[in-house]
Amino acid sequence: QSRLLCLKSQINPHFLFNSLNTLSSLIHENEKKGEQFLDQMSRVYRYMLNYDEEQLVTLDTELKFIDAYLYLLQVRHTDGLRVSINVDAGQRERWIPPMALQTVIENVVSKNAVSKDQPLELSIYSEGTEQIVIRNNAVAKIAGQDTAASTGIDNLARKYELLNQPAVKVEQHDGEQLVKIPLIRNKEGVLL
Repeated sequence: QSRLLCLKSQINPHFLFNSLNTLSSLIHENEKKGEQFLDQMSRVYRYMLNYDEEQLVTLDTELKFIDAYLYLLQVRHTDGLRVSINVDAGQRERWIPPMALQTVIENVVSKNAVSKDQPLELSIYSEGTEQIVIRNNAVAKIAGQDTAASTGIDNLARKYELLNQPAVKVEQHDGEQLVKIPLIRNKEGVLL
């Protein structure tokens, strides 16, 4: 239990800094859009506070959080980030560690360039009944990459190991990355 608590994911401080900068700009440019942004930012941090002590949440709960998180990213990156989500309704009641999807998305955004000229395309979908997949095209950055995001994926993989669940898989091929996160069928069957 203590090792799992040590591996809890945290939103990168750069995300908070960038979100506050975006909010500051929106307040001056478009007050109504600034209010919407602040509402979504509040949802993101409310989720973090509400589920901080939980080991697992339903995929549906996590996807509702991801909608708010992606809204913040899309306002910041405008046409540089394209997202599609296609998850079977039957999979939404499966279980996943809180902020598992956010960890992967943060990794994708930090490792890839995000621009209108070469948009970062992110797709979240269920694959069969056992896993959710986050797929993205690889858009090389000119400067270095954020190693903290890679650590987040490593920590997510370690969480699954400590929960005695199938491994998180990261695959790279043909200019794209796929991260496959196992869905947990029964919360009671997990060693907590």
